[in-house]
Amino acid sequence: MSVAEFTARQTDSLAFAQMAAQQVRDELDEFFENSAVGLNLLSAEGTILRANRAELQLLGYPAEDYIGRNIREFHVDRNAIDDVFARLRRNEQIDQVPARLRAKDGSIRDVLITATARLSNGELIDARSITVDVTDRARSEELLRRHEERLSATYQHAGIGIVEVDAEGRLLRVNAQLAALMGYSSRELVGRSIFDETAAEDVESDHAQFKHQVAGEIDGYSIERRIRRKDGGYFWASITSSSVRDAQGRFLYAVRVQHDITVRKEAEEALARRIDEQEALYELTERLQHAGSLAAVYQPALDAIIRALRCDRASILLFDQSGVMRFVAWRALSEDYRRAVDGHSPWKRDLKDAQPICLEDIERAELPESLKQTVRAEGINALAFIPLEQGGRLLGKFMIYCDRPHVFTELETHLAVTIARQLGFAVERIRAEEALRESEMRKSAILQSALDGIITMDEKGRILEINPAAEQLLHRSREHVVGKTVLETMVPERLREAYRRSPKSFVETGERGMLGSRLEMPLLRGDGSEFDAEVSVSASPLASGQVLFTGYLRDITERKRAERAAQHLAAIVESSDDAIVSKDLDGIIRTWNRGAERLFGYKAEEVVGKPITILIPSDRLDEEPGILARIHRGERVDHYETVRRRKDGSLIDISLTVSPTRDAKGAIVGATWNRGAERLFGYKAKEVVGKPITILIPPDRLDEEPGILARIRRGERVDHYETVRRRKDGSPVDISLTVSPIRDDEGAIVGASKIGRDIAERKEAEVKLRDSERQLKDLLSAIPAAIYTTDAQGRITYYNEAAVELAGRTPTIGSDEWCVTWKLYRPDGTPMRHDECPMAVALKEGHPIRNAEAIAERPDGTRVPFIPYPTPLRDSSGKIVGAINMLVDVSERKQAETQQRVLFNELNHRVKNNMQTLQSLLHLAARQTRSAEAKTILDEASRRVSAMAAAQQVLYGTTDATRFSASEFLNAVCQTVQQTFPENLQISCESASDQLSNETAMPLALILNELLTNAVKHGLNGQTEGAVRVGLTKEAEDFVLYVEDDGPGFDVASVRDRSSGLRLVQGLARQLCGRFDVTTTSGTRCVVRFPQRGAS
Repeated sequence: MSVAEFTARQTDSLAFAQMAAQQVRDELDEFFENSAVGLNLLSAEGTILRANRAELQLLGYPAEDYIGRNIREFHVDRNAIDDVFARLRRNEQIDQVPARLRAKDGSIRDVLITATARLSNGELIDARSITVDVTDRARSEELLRRHEERLSATYQHAGIGIVEVDAEGRLLRVNAQLAALMGYSSRELVGRSIFDETAAEDVESDHAQFKHQVAGEIDGYSIERRIRRKDGGYFWASITSSSVRDAQGRFLYAVRVQHDITVRKEAEEALARRIDEQEALYELTERLQHAGSLAAVYQPALDAIIRALRCDRASILLFDQSGVMRFVAWRALSEDYRRAVDGHSPWKRDLKDAQPICLEDIERAELPESLKQTVRAEGINALAFIPLEQGGRLLGKFMIYCDRPHVFTELETHLAVTIARQLGFAVERIRAEEALRESEMRKSAILQSALDGIITMDEKGRILEINPAAEQLLHRSREHVVGKTVLETMVPERLREAYRRSPKSFVETGERGMLGSRLEMPLLRGDGSEFDAEVSVSASPLASGQVLFTGYLRDITERKRAERAAQHLAAIVESSDDAIVSKDLDGIIRTWNRGAERLFGYKAEEVVGKPITILIPSDRLDEEPGILARIHRGERVDHYETVRRRKDGSLIDISLTVSPTRDAKGAIVGATWNRGAERLFGYKAKEVVGKPITILIPPDRLDEEPGILARIRRGERVDHYETVRRRKDGSPVDISLTVSPIRDDEGAIVGASKIGRDIAERKEAEVKLRDSERQLKDLLSAIPAAIYTTDAQGRITYYNEAAVELAGRTPTIGSDEWCVTWKLYRPDGTPMRHDECPMAVALKEGHPIRNAEAIAERPDGTRVPFIPYPTPLRDSSGKIVGAINMLVDVSERKQAETQQRVLFNELNHRVKNNMQTLQSLLHLAARQTRSAEAKTILDEASRRVSAMAAAQQVLYGTTDATRFSASEFLNAVCQTVQQTFPENLQISCESASDQLSNETAMPLALILNELLTNAVKHGLNGQTEGAVRVGLTKEAEDFVLYVEDDGPGFDVASVRDRSSGLRLVQGLARQLCGRFDVTTTSGTRCVVRFPQRGAS
């Protein structure tokens, strides 16, 4: 190869190499400019020598504004870039160093810088830098960091316990809340097992589920268990355990969230206990109703005491006849203990309103040491005395015994008092029934053994009963006279026309006739002979309106003969020239003849009633006691010569003959005391005859006797005077006194007779009626709706368990006002004061409040919207005495609108069942009672409940929740009442087509029931056939309810006085702002007129 060729080739090669190098430079320039990350070239001082498009776009600068400036101008942290250049000078590798650059628009960009240095002789010539924009990632990391910080803070300060647990159950992390709940620090708990502080009975189920969770068989589970605190106590927790696993599904740890549910558990336990207590009370009430003896009362009572009050032992003690408290029933008490404490009572027998006494710890109780020792020896450490009262009288007590010290809560005390009330009522009921049986036996014995003839008649004079003495007097057997009239059996034919009127006519016309008077007349015997008799008739009105008559017959043939002889003797005495004077055993002059007037100069009216000593000279006064003593012994004083003094003071010598005056049996005349008085007061005749009547009168009743005696002196009769007298044993007895003046032949009052009738049984019946009303209140407490009542000042007087559930708290009776809830809000959420609530408005304005809504806040913070139904309660005079409110929870109203009718039907069913139960109880009580008065009252109550039930059925059958059809209402109530009337007695109804407000339903139902009952009982006079017309019409702006009949009518004032029905109608009419009127012409028309506003 020639030199030229070689040179040419070399030249070509060089050109090619230069061209290749240029191509590489071009490619590098293109890579530099188009790289997706920022690239720049910096001088040793930091001047930007070159920057690619990504770098310029990152900061938003054009090349001319960026290249040539120092890179430090764009760094937010100067120290950071200075550190980078220092490291480059040391030829260190700069790899993804974080930095922050400020863009042209002022924003900050987070970047990672990777740079290399070019050195020459150890000196920095320039640097090449790669800038990667990580702003979005940095912001995400910052958000993640902040989220983790918040999560950590939430974890530590959450109001629930949170722990992290490894596969072995060891605690890895514990938040502050759980540590506080358990009483430990978090450091003390980390590393311990979750099962260490679990109650032993809960460990097995929790451990088994945790094993399944670790194994991956379940992702998590929930459990409720008890956890032990550091102080040894426990709390209930609801635990939710959730697994945390890696990407491959391997178990890493579990997060356990723990809620403190102690309050809920305690509430559930309390609710279960309340349910058990209520069941115990219901069972007690049921068993007591069927008890027929005191022994059958004690065992159910002990069962209820031990079950409801959860005590270890119990006993019942009652006062005996001597006033000593004695054991009558007990459980788990030794004979030694009973003997040691028998007779002990913390209250006196006459104490009113005795209160329970609770001793929570015997060691701290203020008791005599000897009594403490006795209680300790029995193993008793706490006890309570619960008084048994009935009708304001202390009957005894029941005892609650606990083997360990026990704090008796207010609820337990209230429950004990409720049991005591039921027990006291049952004891008194059994005693009253036994007393009634004894009374009936005594009555039968009296009738059978009475010496006087006694007959019982109805209003037509038909004989219903006759005693053996009457059979002997009339010479007729009971079988031959019962069912026949008095006229045809015992009145002689010639006298029958004069006595043809029925006994009832004397009552209706107000004429006395034979009633209340003693009439002497001849009576006819069965053999046709006649005899002189003394006849008296008394009337006994019954609650049903009927009247029974009792006739008393006494054969006075011998007395009439003696009277004729006495009259003959009196004529002899009166015409005798000798002075003849009679005196009583106290030396008081009783009679004075004309011979005595002539002898002593006194007129009869001047000396009768004065002591005989006015005729005796002072020096002869010692003679009289000796004369009276001989008379007391029944001796006669013959021709006793002495001196006496005339009216003018002159003395006269006389010869006395003194004889004792005897009764028909030969006894010297004195006071009387019969067997009935002995039974009633406990005294024998010899113990009281001659003593003042005040020995029978309690000290606080002594002021009654002067008034009674004053009326007797005026010749008046005291009828049915109800008062209290004292027996020989000091016990009080309720009696009804009838006191009549005793007159001599001339009509002068010489004394008085008293007939005392024991009315304790009637008083007991009244007490039982009041207790029945209390039972009704207990029964109403079972209605499943939030109900409470207040007095006129708004203080809570009663609430049921449903009210406690709605309010989330137990109200305090007597101090809480207006509402049972804790806090109140209006529907818009603004607070509402209690004295502004609907109940307060209803009491202040005196009318029901409807269509109002409010929100109640419970103590636990939950809120319940509700609709209240406050209604004022009034007495018979219309005065507001309190109010009743029902709170309806409407928190789920929107969801429940489609089920409204189902709910209404259910509520109607329950109310109907409750009313049926109440009616059954009243009917059962009426059927079992032996008291006619109590039976009448209970039958009336049963009919009223039936009328209310009929009205209730109409209310729940309407589609409008606030109004009802007048015609449907009238027909329903009339049909219900019709069932209690005879079949041939028809009720016809007329009604307007108007709608009435629901508030009028119950008052109108009760009014209609009373008026219909009154029409049949009094208007139709008890007839079994007839017609009653009923109407509810519209006149102008008023509604008019009327009931009319075609009967003979009745006296309104008389019926109102002896029947509570018309008084109830008047009170209910005032409640409706209406007026009640009665008109009687050919029939009776009762009208209640009330305005539309009273019905709205």
